[in-house]
Amino acid sequence: MKHAYTIQVTLDAGTTWQNHAADPCGIQETDATAARLASDLLNEAFEVRLKMDGTEPLGELRCCVWDGPHAQGAPAAVASSGTDLQWEALERTLSEVADDLAHFEEEKRQADQAAASAQTAILNARRRLENLALAGLRSNMPQVMIAHGARRSREWVRRLQDDGTVSMADDLRAAVLEQGGTWNAKRAVDALAAAGHDTDEKGARAVLRKLAADRTTIKVHPTSAIYEANPDQP
Repeated sequence: MKHAYTIQVTLDAGTTWQNHAADPCGIQETDATAARLASDLLNEAFEVRLKMDGTEPLGELRCCVWDGPHAQGAPAAVASSGTDLQWEALERTLSEVADDLAHFEEEKRQADQAAASAQTAILNARRRLENLALAGLRSNMPQVMIAHGARRSREWVRRLQDDGTVSMADDLRAAVLEQGGTWNAKRAVDALAAAGHDTDEKGARAVLRKLAADRTTIKVHPTSAIYEANPDQP
């Protein structure tokens, strides 16, 4: 026997109904009763709806079935969502999506951890490269050899020679801002050593001068390298 049917969805608790598919009415030939067909078609449509990407509310479904090939008059059977079968299907889908979410969150956690580890490794390697290059400069190693070994330019080597290192200045600046107080070459050497830098008091004085130039510190002695943290940071 041929049955006409239509499946509709509501997103406002039944105030308005819209056709679930582009084709507003289908025809199916089956030996099943209208009630059984309505239930089966509703369950199929509900399963399809569960596969949506979540940008649209799930809504509620109903399926109307007519005896005969034409959707006219009162339907022979109507099935609506909200039965055990739909709830079980929804529960299964909830579990699947929850498992996917847990998997993606774990992937992100591992990726973030790897990125953080890589960033730490990069910073440590960069700092070691600069410290080794500075050691070469202090021992009068030719700049061209340092640049070649470090896979860097001569300008990079000259910058290390002129300014100490960017990382030394950054680390000492962080220490000054955190600790405040009065700073001399000895205290600067100790702070830089705690941050992983190998430098002497001459190198520390160069970094202190750099911090004074950018107003992180203020020189408070006319002839000695004694500085205080600037209370009015620029």
